[in-house]
This record gives sequence, structure tokens and C-alpha cells, in this order.
Amino acid sequence: MCGITGFIGLNDKNKIRRMTNAIVHRGPDDFGYFSDKNIELGNRRLSIIDLSKRGKMPMCNENEDIWITYNGEVYNFQEIRQELEKKGHKFKSNTDTEVILHAYEEYGFDCVKHFNGMFAFAIWDSRKNKKQLFLVRDKIGIKPAYYYYERGKLVFASEIKAILEFGIKREVDKEALSNYLTYTYTPAPLTMFKEVKKLLPGHYLIYKNKKIQIKKYWDFDFNPIQNSEDYYSKLLFKVLKDSVKRHLISDVPVGHYLSGGIDSSSILAMIKIIKKEQEDKSEIKTFSVGFNTENVLDELKYAKLASERFSTEHHEIIVEEDAVKEFPKIIWQMDEPMPNISLIPLWKMSKEAKKHVKVVTTGNAGDEIFAGYRQHLMIYYGKRYYDKFPFLFNSKLTKFKLNLIERIRVNKKIKRYFKFAKEFLPSLENESRAYRKLVYLDFNDKEKKELLNYNISEKDKFIESILNKKFDLLNKLTLIDLKYTLPDQYLLNDDKLTMANSIESRVPFLDNEMLEFTQRIPSNLKIKGLKSKYIFKKTMSKYLPKEIIKRKKYGFTAPLQDWYKKYLYETAGVLLDNSEIEKQGYFKQEYLKKLLENSKNDTEKINKIILLLTFELWHKTFIDREKVKI
Repeated sequence: MCGITGFIGLNDKNKIRRMTNAIVHRGPDDFGYFSDKNIELGNRRLSIIDLSKRGKMPMCNENEDIWITYNGEVYNFQEIRQELEKKGHKFKSNTDTEVILHAYEEYGFDCVKHFNGMFAFAIWDSRKNKKQLFLVRDKIGIKPAYYYYERGKLVFASEIKAILEFGIKREVDKEALSNYLTYTYTPAPLTMFKEVKKLLPGHYLIYKNKKIQIKKYWDFDFNPIQNSEDYYSKLLFKVLKDSVKRHLISDVPVGHYLSGGIDSSSILAMIKIIKKEQEDKSEIKTFSVGFNTENVLDELKYAKLASERFSTEHHEIIVEEDAVKEFPKIIWQMDEPMPNISLIPLWKMSKEAKKHVKVVTTGNAGDEIFAGYRQHLMIYYGKRYYDKFPFLFNSKLTKFKLNLIERIRVNKKIKRYFKFAKEFLPSLENESRAYRKLVYLDFNDKEKKELLNYNISEKDKFIESILNKKFDLLNKLTLIDLKYTLPDQYLLNDDKLTMANSIESRVPFLDNEMLEFTQRIPSNLKIKGLKSKYIFKKTMSKYLPKEIIKRKKYGFTAPLQDWYKKYLYETAGVLLDNSEIEKQGYFKQEYLKKLLENSKNDTEKINKIILLLTFELWHKTFIDREKVKI
């Protein structure tokens, strides 16, 4: 795991050093540079495989005419190496970096189709008939890759802050800002910086003759195959175990993030089984995070239950309320505004884990591949019944009952549920509207027109483009999450927070074999009755405590309302209720003032304010280049 930097189209050794130093946290163990005519490469190394100097990057082939800077892990590198050795390739290290280099020599651009892992790398090929740069991002987008291209110059890096050191213009992309207000993140290829783009997952970029070309090398291909529950259960166990085994390959200690949910607990169960088979008696180090407050769901008891079942060396990290003051630091690490206060406890957990291990496995992506989110269950069944009985969803009687419940004196929580039902049920006429209603709970188009100081022009219709595909509705719903929310939000958050603390995070659920397998599972085995993740839970019920299998699905949350009242409300008042807002040209101050009024006990308002506050903190940090405090 490392940080990569580089540019092509000029030479400037000072710039490549500034860029690489900006991401020293991604690789504090070593660094290196390569310079040739009109090309500069940089690397910061976090040593995981082959800890010797032979793994130094940028790395070259025997002829020193092909160079690579690389971030990530290729878990099947040993098998690929054996194939390449049979073809006559010679190796001087035990790294996967060198395997990628020789695979490129052998297979060209198609080398990427051989790799099972997470990666972003750039290969400079200086051979006379080539003279090209090859920039690649892994299938799912576990590892980030950003680039800037203008007038024949290409700049790339693992993080945007490194590209900013090149000296590009710092300007907000207004389309990206509009998207951010809808999705709470910036869907690729846009970033919040107008001049910087994300390389899409499953794509590569070729720079040649001062021009760039971007190509897709992989995409999802759902093709469910009917078979028995027993068949899929046995195969799922094998595929998951093989995946976890690959993700444990390391020359440094590997720990595990344990939430106490079924996903992270299942990975832990596999680690325990593998260690027993290998007669490895070393302790498994697990890490969980919680809060010293009653106003948030406590997951620590479930994590402790899993830890005790598998006899781990367990570490509980309790986050105190003043930890919210570290949010500006986290925004700096994220590069883009990410309005999720839950990043704070994850940041704290990474800091603690670093004291004990250098690599962690996680349970990320279990909900995406096995259909575990509420939008999957509610739209999958809701649409089916809507199409059969549309009059029940749209009848005057139904609307009258829901309106009546809203008016009478009932518990606020119950009233919220019925208000949501009144808005959600009619949306089932259109899957896209239903998905947006369930997932994107912040600013709708009407609210954005009242808020924004410029006309909205959203070109990205990715939800509609996926829902228009021919295959099964449940797979289309999970595909939205797999192609957008997962890489642009959850995986990006995980990468930035772990790498900020010089830890490598691995995702066994996104192994190649697991991805191929889960695309073959029929939808009626992913959701059965009202049971989501059905076949997965059935398989793991033999190994996990029943309390974990049967527990309700809860998203990981922080005590937002408490933190808002004590710390964030005052900060929001300073940054949002300010005459400078109008000068920025993004938001109307009048709307912001109304939003701030009586917001302390209004969850809906608080979520909107956090979204805007995060953007303003980011703007102060990256655009205005000012230090901010909470």
C-alpha cells in the first residue's frame, strides 16, 4: 500500500517532491522518484509485501525502459508470477509490484484483467514504439486515482491534495456541488474541484502523443443461475473462505475491524477457521468503536460477543464528545466534503489500530453484494405490490388515513414514519423516484432552487441509466450502490481514514471470485420473504451467535444531535449566517438563516446544516486556504 504521484508533459523535480510529500501519510516507510524527459513519477511506500529495499518504488524492469509507481495489493500475484516465470520472466524481488510490471510486459493493457486485488498504478513505457503512460484503477474503486489534464499535460495522484501541489487553479465545480447536495457525495468522474477528475472504477487511462484516452476494461454482468439453497450455501462458504485467505497474505501483522454486524463477524469467523487449519496460534487483534452516551445505538456489546466467540485480542475505542473538534482535520484528509459525522469515530479507531497492526480487514460491501439495505427490500417488494394493486397506494382513503395520523397527537417518531409513508408509497410508481426517496434524504430539486445562487444543470442520470437495464430489479438496485455509493463514498472514506493513519484496509467481500459468484445468485436467495441477505445469513448461522444473525440492520451512527447542540450549532452559525456566503456565489444567505432557526431539535434540519457546514469547512480549508476550528 502506497501513495502514487506523477506528471507528464514537463520536468520539475521540485513539484514532484512537493506532490509526494503531501501524501507522506500514505507511505511513511520509504519514498522514491523517477525522472526522464518530460516525465516525473513519485511514490510513498507503506511496506506490506517484501519489506526489503528490493520493493522500493518507482520500480523498473531489467532494461530500465518501463517504470511503475503503484498503490494497492494484487492478492493472486504469486500465481501470476509462476505463469510469467514459465514464459521466461526473471524476478529480483518478492513483491506484487514487480509482478504487475512483468505482466504489463507480457500482456500489455490486458494485464489488468489478470489481477485480483485493489490497486491504482501508473506505468511509464519509454520504449521507442510506445512512449506512453498507462494509469489504472481497480474494478470496484477500492483505491482512488485522481487526474488533471490540460493542453498536453497530465497530472495524477492518489489524493487531490498532491495534485494541488502541482499548482492548478482551485475552483469549485458547480455541477459537482449540486450533485453533492443531492447524494451527499460527488459521483465520479467529477470531484468538487473543477479541474480534477476521478478515474472511474474498472477503467484505465492512456496518455500518448500529448492526448489521453480512457477505456473501460471491466463491468458487472449479472446472470443469475437457478440452483438449490444447499448448493449456494456450500459454495458461498468456500468462496468467502478462499477470499479471506487471500486477503490475509502479508509480511506484517493483520488485524480486523469488528462492528458486531453479520458482515464483519463473518470475516472474523473465516479468519479463525483459516488460522486453525494453518495451525497458526497467533492472536487475532480486533477493533471496535463506541460512544460514552445513551443517545446512540451501542454496537460494542455485539462486537464483544463476536470477539468472545472467536477468542480475539479485542480493543474497544470509546469516543468522547470533544472528538468532534477533529472534524476539520478529517476534512483535510478526505480531499472532498464528506458530511458524515461517523467519520470521526472511524478516524479514532484507525489511530488506535495503528498502534497494534499495519493491515486491517473489514466487512465493507456485504450489504451491496447480498442486498442488505432497506432500499433493496422495500423497493423490490413495494414495486411488485404496487404494480398489482396501484389503487391501494394511490387511493383517497389511504391518503386520508395517513394525513389523519399526521394531525393527531402521537409519538414524534411514529408521526415521522407516517409522513415518510405518505411520500414514499406513491413514489413506487417509478423505481428511480422510490430509490431517491429512500436513499437521498437531504436537498430535493425544489429546495436546491431556493438554496443555490445559480441555475441547476445536473447532467448525471446514473440511477435512470441503471434502472433502464434489462435484468432483474433487485440486481439493478444493488448495482446503483456497487457502481456509485460504494466507491465514491464508503470505500473512499475507508481508504482516506485508514491511510491518514498509515494503515492498509482490505475488503474480502470485493474479491474477484466473490464478485463473480454473487452475480450468479438468484434474487429470491438474496431476499426471501422479509429476510434480506437470506442465503448469506443461512450460511453463517452455523458459525455466528444467533444474536448477531437475528439483530436488526442499523447503520453506524454517531451522537449527531448531542454534538450539534454542544459544538456544531455555534460553528454553523458563524460560517453559514455570514455575509461572506453571498460573496462566494453558491448559496442564498436568506435560505441559510431560515434553516438555522430552531434547528437544535430538528433532525431533518440538522442533516441539511451538516451537509452545508461540511462544504463551508472544506471551502475554507482548500479554496480559501484558511485554518478552521470547531
